[in-house]
Amino acid sequence: MCEQLSLLPLTHQFNRFGDLENTTYWDLDENKDTPYYVIFNKETYCMLIHRNNLDWLANINEAEIVIITKGKYNGVDGYYEIMFISPYKPPYTVMVSDEFFTCETPLKENCWHGQFNIYAGALYHCMNSCNNVYYRTADTLPCCELVENMPEFTYEFCDCD
Repeated sequence: MCEQLSLLPLTHQFNRFGDLENTTYWDLDENKDTPYYVIFNKETYCMLIHRNNLDWLANINEAEIVIITKGKYNGVDGYYEIMFISPYKPPYTVMVSDEFFTCETPLKENCWHGQFNIYAGALYHCMNSCNNVYYRTADTLPCCELVENMPEFTYEFCDCD
């Protein structure tokens, strides 16, 4: 028995407020091997993670601050460094090529704006929603630098005895 390939294109639908309402990301077989896909529309970033790639999700699902930096990575233009900052863990960074980062509307540079949602396996399964997102550009990546005017965490570090 042969497996039928999906002929669906990768598409996304948004409501009038700019929120992602539908996507074919999880329907496409080729996305099973890609760790994540990021979409930006109006003020919202959506990171889509296939259910086959959930093992590293624990590193980012408590993030309260997300810093996105666009630049060259290993001499190749068109990469995004996404740094997830949590009050409980060291910062965790992923690199995303522009092949897996879609901008439906222009990005606002060097400012805090928008929301970052992480969906695992389906749109109804939002693992995290962060309102502190900063976008900037750099000549080379990794940048791994924090931003001067970062917002405060909503809770403090706790020392467990």
